[in-house]
Amino acid sequence: MVVGGHRYDVGMKEAAVGLVTGSDTAPEWLAAATALLGRDPETLVIDTDRALELIGWLSRSVFSHAKTDRSHHDKAGLLDQIQAAQALINTASAIQHVRVAQYAATTETLALHLGGDLGPDADADSDGAGPREHAHDLGHVCEFTDVDLAPVMCWGPMQATRRIEEAVDAVTKTPRLLDEMGAGRLDATRVAQVTWELAEAPDDTCAQVEDLLLDRGLTGWTSRQARNRARTLVRRCDPPAAKAARAKRTKEEIGVFTRPGPENGLSEWTAILRSGQALPAFQAVDELARQLHQDSITGKTLGECRADALCDLILGHADVQTIVNVLVPIKSEPINGEPEPTSDTRTASGDEPTSPVEQVLFDLLADYNWDAALRDLIIDLDQHPGNGSSTTGEFVPGESSPPDDEHHPPDPPDRPPPLREHRPLCLPDVEVPGIGVIPAEAVQEMIRTLGVTLTRALVDWHTGTILETGAATYRPTAAIRRHVMLRDQHCRFPGCDRPAKFCDVDHVTPWPQGPTKPTNLQCLCRHHHRAKHETRWQVTMTPDGTSTWTSPTGREYTTHPGTLEVTADLHVTTGIADDRAES
Repeated sequence: MVVGGHRYDVGMKEAAVGLVTGSDTAPEWLAAATALLGRDPETLVIDTDRALELIGWLSRSVFSHAKTDRSHHDKAGLLDQIQAAQALINTASAIQHVRVAQYAATTETLALHLGGDLGPDADADSDGAGPREHAHDLGHVCEFTDVDLAPVMCWGPMQATRRIEEAVDAVTKTPRLLDEMGAGRLDATRVAQVTWELAEAPDDTCAQVEDLLLDRGLTGWTSRQARNRARTLVRRCDPPAAKAARAKRTKEEIGVFTRPGPENGLSEWTAILRSGQALPAFQAVDELARQLHQDSITGKTLGECRADALCDLILGHADVQTIVNVLVPIKSEPINGEPEPTSDTRTASGDEPTSPVEQVLFDLLADYNWDAALRDLIIDLDQHPGNGSSTTGEFVPGESSPPDDEHHPPDPPDRPPPLREHRPLCLPDVEVPGIGVIPAEAVQEMIRTLGVTLTRALVDWHTGTILETGAATYRPTAAIRRHVMLRDQHCRFPGCDRPAKFCDVDHVTPWPQGPTKPTNLQCLCRHHHRAKHETRWQVTMTPDGTSTWTSPTGREYTTHPGTLEVTADLHVTTGIADDRAES
């Protein structure tokens, strides 16, 4: 039987079952558990790896039975098991807090032995080179702890930072509360509420507040009660610390934040302001909204009018430039008997054409009047409103069909060739990181708006890879930088979604060993950019922009360019996938 990463024989499984079914008293159960968990008879220390894996196996077994044994438990019994499960969660959280704090306090250095005595603790079979670990006192946090933990735990960067802070604070500021967690009587949320209030308090104040909270019954309070009473105690025990904590919280909390709304086409704003600013600001929004609501003939609610008023007040005092990037799928078709490009000959992002077919395609792209073609797209959308119900077709540069003089006059010589009419043209919904999904009809309205800048990016019909060229210097050209940012959309480190416009464009393989081409460039936020160069994280990238990251412990994570998801959706909405299947 394999449990976690270790292999145990069938006898171990039987012993685990016997532990649950054969021990009638607590001492017998504890003795059986001690034997099963491999306690060292000399040090009395259990094998914690083995213990966690066996506890996990037992917990999964309980879960399997819980789904089918409802008839064996009345409401009181179910309530007891709910409470027992929460106690198990609390204990597991305490274990995780301790391990996170220990991990954060462990630094790794790369030692290079240049000869001489290695010291009494050195490995005789080692040449002295390689990473070495040093355990600092608990409370020390290595700079890149979040970089290692976030991908393992599927945490975002901010979540990872917060979880590390909560663990370190619980271990160092409130050790007695941590013990209560370990005993299953206190959950991580209430401990975090208390440590948040103790952020700027000295150790003696932390100990005093901790004792008072436990004496007054913290384990029976809600998280809100725990936070409010901790704040009151800090204010009474140490007014300067309370004032400093309040100033820190205020500085960290104030801001305007966006996230996708509950439905496609909606975005949620959260504004945390100083009260002196919030009152007149809301009065201005509300007054304008009520005027709009009174004059409205569209049946908008007062809430909708408040949203309109907010946007009017903001945009009326700002100069905003909107850029719409249109991804144009390009399909190279056989010319003069040439075979259709394969995955080996097809142009990858940043590569030059490798076949006569590709050369013809690139020459065609250079001469094609894309600005006029995009404007034709706008006219077509006006004539065929909707989100993909139009029947005009897709761009095929250089291809034209016989003009229909009865309905359409011949194109002037400087007009680009018309769109091929055999497949619906679908403008898909657009997802903007941190904002949400913008419906296709809203995108069409943006395209029609005066002052909007239209740009195009050519994508390989078959792979979804953006077509672009490279540079011979270290610093990417503006065009290459725009290309990489458009392709990646956000930081390419696992789990990071910082928008590309706030990221560095980094060489995957350092220059000059690696070229300055999109196939060797990726967007990285400054924190993960530094982590790539200052730690043992490694990364490789395929021609289509797929990155594979390897952590210092050997774990692998794969990230994909943002536009690959967009073009995958495009394949579905326009029927490109069907065309590929037919070919």
